[in-house]
Amino acid sequence: MNKFYAWMKENDKIQAQVAKKLGLCPSSLHDILHDKKIPSIKIAYDIEVYTNSDITVYDWLEQTNESATESPTIPPKANKNQRK
Repeated sequence: MNKFYAWMKENDKIQAQVAKKLGLCPSSLHDILHDKKIPSIKIAYDIEVYTNSDITVYDWLEQTNESATESPTIPPKANKNQRK
């Protein structure tokens, strides 16, 4: 769970209403909340303003840096003798 998602839960915010306030479609906000997308600098700033600086642009940059240092998961190679 990311920090913005936790903030929304703590402040009883409804996803559809937050998306509308930020000028996002609900599915885009969902992807941001579930770490499927990182918000643009503009959206990150809008989130900072909306949350009265509880969630800052720097929070998103830190999250980006943390995920960049994680080891990627590499799927195992398929056996050439296996039939599909």
